[in-house]
Amino acid sequence: MHTPPCLLVVDDQPMNVDILCSRLAVHGYAILTAHTSDEALALAMTRHPDLLLLDVMLPTLDGLAVCRQLKAAPSLPFLPIIMVSAKTTAQDIIAGLEAGADDYLTKPVDQAVLVARVQAMLRLKARHDTVQAHATALAAQADQCVAWSRTLEQRVQAQVTELERLGRLKRFVAPPLAEVVVAVGGEPLLQHQRREVTVVWCALQGFTPFAEGAEPARVVEVLRDYHTVMGHLIRRFEGTVTQWAGDRVQILFNAPLPCPDPAVRAVRMAVAMQQQLGAPLDRWRHRQHAFAWGVGIAQGDATLGLLDVGGRLDYAALGPVPQLAARLCEAAHGEQILLCPRVGAAVDALVDVAPAATLSLQGRPHPVAAFQVLGMRVPEDEAP
Repeated sequence: MHTPPCLLVVDDQPMNVDILCSRLAVHGYAILTAHTSDEALALAMTRHPDLLLLDVMLPTLDGLAVCRQLKAAPSLPFLPIIMVSAKTTAQDIIAGLEAGADDYLTKPVDQAVLVARVQAMLRLKARHDTVQAHATALAAQADQCVAWSRTLEQRVQAQVTELERLGRLKRFVAPPLAEVVVAVGGEPLLQHQRREVTVVWCALQGFTPFAEGAEPARVVEVLRDYHTVMGHLIRRFEGTVTQWAGDRVQILFNAPLPCPDPAVRAVRMAVAMQQQLGAPLDRWRHRQHAFAWGVGIAQGDATLGLLDVGGRLDYAALGPVPQLAARLCEAAHGEQILLCPRVGAAVDALVDVAPAATLSLQGRPHPVAAFQVLGMRVPEDEAP
């Protein structure tokens, strides 16, 4: 809708055009004029007036044909049309309205009726434009909502994918580490590589014969208490669990993310486990459960990466170093923590160690000199 409203007056007689213009101009309307059907069509299509007053009897193309073309034009905004004609029979009026006219006035036109009909049509035009503007705005909002919905769907899918990746990682990586792995790039860190790692093997010795004869509820209770202590300390020291089979646990340091002083961190964790398992072990022994606990810690190069085991992805460390840690664990008795020589040298300033008997370990061609941890030389809260 223009401001002020724009009217197009079309009549082949200049005097009729002048009469209509003079009667309407006093009301502040902007008025365009045309004397032929071609002029009328061109002005309507280019200037988009708010109201058309159209004579029926025009040369070449009559007003009825002009009305039909304008009403059928898909690119033309809604244009109210008042037919103004000397043809006054009922059939003439019906023909005008059937051609698409919104109103029909007969000549000579009463001025008051003319103004009233024009004002009524302009109100209709204003309401239509308002509704159309609202419809356009709603369509734009709907498109925006669709776009937001797509974006939200993509974000949700990305978050679901990330949560799935995080869930997979948490099966074998401490939750804080799993979150870091996902944040910094995820699975590429878990691809096959060779790196120096510290491997910790822990075992609750005597558990297998106990599990074979004890009530299931008692077995589950022991494992729950054992896992609670072990899991808490593994998360605290940010170890990576690669195997956890009931009473046996394998933990890595310096993989998949590097960490400073992996041997020191591993030994500190093992000492904390030794201390916190003391009470549960005493309680179990009081109940005639002959448990002991042993730890083996080794350091060296290992092959690391994801392994597909029957459709399940597991993060694994392969090579002689994990095997050495497992053999040291098997040789440990009575809450011993046994270290390979490299780990013993790495933690010499932190803990007191003593040589253990040279061990002939299965799978090792030569005896291994093992060291037993006697205790922390530096209190844990002061350790680096």
